[in-house]
Amino acid sequence: MLKSLRSVLLTLCISPLLTLSALAEIQPPGSLKWEFQAQRSVMSSAAQGPNGDIYFGSNDGFLYAVSPTGQLRWKIQLGSFVRSAPTIAPNGTLYVGTYGDEVLALSPHNGHILWRFKTQGFVSASPALATDGSLYVGSWDGRLYALSARGKLKWTYETGGPISGSVAIGQDGTLYVPSQDTHLYALTPEGQRKWRFATAGKIGSSPALDAQGTIYVGSEDGNVYAIRPTGERQWFFNLGFPVWGSPVVAQDQTVYCGNGEGTLFALKAGTVRWTYKTRRSIGEAPTLGADGNIYLPSYDGNLYALSPEGRNLWFYPTGEEIAVSPLLLDDGTLIFGGGRSKVYAVQTASAGLQKSPWPTFGQNRQNTQQAQTRAK
Repeated sequence: MLKSLRSVLLTLCISPLLTLSALAEIQPPGSLKWEFQAQRSVMSSAAQGPNGDIYFGSNDGFLYAVSPTGQLRWKIQLGSFVRSAPTIAPNGTLYVGTYGDEVLALSPHNGHILWRFKTQGFVSASPALATDGSLYVGSWDGRLYALSARGKLKWTYETGGPISGSVAIGQDGTLYVPSQDTHLYALTPEGQRKWRFATAGKIGSSPALDAQGTIYVGSEDGNVYAIRPTGERQWFFNLGFPVWGSPVVAQDQTVYCGNGEGTLFALKAGTVRWTYKTRRSIGEAPTLGADGNIYLPSYDGNLYALSPEGRNLWFYPTGEEIAVSPLLLDDGTLIFGGGRSKVYAVQTASAGLQKSPWPTFGQNRQNTQQAQTRAK
């Protein structure tokens, strides 16, 4: 009887302490959860595999795999800058490009190289992954390469300039290819041209798609273009400075895109809803959270959390330029790298990505660059 009474009293005493301890572990939005040190700049956006691990490349030539808590799983030297964000297949296979003019496939378990494919120029774009396993990746040699899941060449298509941005894949399989020859190309999955759309500047960023198939792309002419799936311009808006980062598309069809001056624009049907000014260039896509907030990287070294109305909620200062799009996990962790070789994991209030047509670079956490079907 005395032993039971002691147990009850002990439980009553400890339970409040356990509750307080658990509460103490809940971090407020904008606080650092962990950081990871690479050997050189991290200019590769991260991706998350089906096993939960995080993958990213670095200018030190390594591709890294870390746990969701920031512990190193493995790393592998690929021989040159890795600025391409990894693309991840449903079975976990990693696909990535390098400045060694290669596209590689790697095992998620240990980084073992499954195959290599050689191009004739840098590969800074992330490979786009189709539902049949085909890969579409551009190179600075001006060609788009269509590869099988085993790394065999299916066909190539030559544009008139380097391809530094990723291909976007439409719901019907159409490939939207940005080129620094100032054109956006629409190709069939077999490599036949359907149309091309001309701008007045290089297109170095990746397109985004909405639920109706409208394509949004920025150009160094300073414009963001909305293009119908048939190739006609729907609208355009001039941001005043070159556009290097990719647009993203919210649930309500608001398009968010930054410019080289450092201003983020919120556009709805070609008109400005609001703008937010940072202190340096915005060179990458923001990420949209399920909480409605916009998570914005800037070359000024800050990661900004903005409300849907454009109000700054908080920012995380790194002291180094942020040249990647943030990866947002289901638990609200925001992961991004910087110019001084660190990767940061910062807490947000968002339970994962917004359920929108194109909420982040690459459309999803695996960077497949593939539009969701309407059924989803």
